[in-house]
Amino acid sequence: MTRRKRGPALQEVHNELRRLRTEAGLTQETVAHLVGVSRRTIGSIERGEYVPSVTLALRLQHVLGVPVDRIFRLPNVDDDRISHPPAVRLPQAAPGKGTTTRRTYSTVD
Repeated sequence: MTRRKRGPALQEVHNELRRLRTEAGLTQETVAHLVGVSRRTIGSIERGEYVPSVTLALRLQHVLGVPVDRIFRLPNVDDDRISHPPAVRLPQAAPGKGTTTRRTYSTVD
């Protein structure tokens, strides 16, 4: 595995992998084997040096038995706004007209 430098994208993802793994009584080696990666990859994720793909994050979710958003999270994000996004009103086609290819969306207050 090639080490990537800690850039802005990596600094923005926090994870609880180490805590959740140890609470489950699992070693890095065991988790790595179950999700199909190396122990070094698990260690890199735990140290925040590597952000896993969506596929790997979903495998970790399955192994640990917790939702992905309990393993990984974005800091300084209003969780309530993400959990309850504003409703979106879809535009209606005009009577007698076909559907259009260009759509405009607006939030419902």
